Amino acid sequence: FIFISGAMGEEFAVETLKRGATDYILKQRLTRLPAAVERALAEALERTQRRKAEERASVILESMSEMFIALDTEWRFFYVNAACERALGKRRDELLGKSIWTEYPALAGTPLESQARRVLHEQVTAELEQHYAPCDKWFDVKAYPAEGGGLCLQARDVTAAKRTAEDLQVTEQRLKFAL
Repeated sequence: FIFISGAMGEEFAVETLKRGATDYILKQRLTRLPAAVERALAEALERTQRRKAEERASVILESMSEMFIALDTEWRFFYVNAACERALGKRRDELLGKSIWTEYPALAGTPLESQARRVLHEQVTAELEQHYAPCDKWFDVKAYPAEGGGLCLQARDVTAAKRTAEDLQVTEQRLKFAL
């Protein structure tokens, strides 16, 4: 909103802007009104478009069957989708703001850690297969730098395929010995 006043001191003007006014105009300067209205409309449109884009992105990330995690530059979770909650057994409200290394200490010293650090440092992407021992699951992981800093991890549980391949290999070995 735009505040119009007959007289306004500097402190009152600052307080008006802090409380959400887009602008203020003294009655003596009403010629500024069209420009102030145009600026206010442009800002409102930009906020609306940004909010809608964020909502669309959230809908997409939440509908993914793959896990999606966003970490800040301090390795703290700032986004966790529903697939991640299901796969790792923790709710997002338990993870947000906490360090990945604190919440999942078994990842320290793994290829995932070294690749994630490389991605963050070199601003490149990486793909790897990672076993997470505490839940005995295998994941295909893609790591890439996030715009504005931080890191995104996209992961798919490949445990069933991995175990099937191992079972097939054992069966092949048994057949070789049986012949």
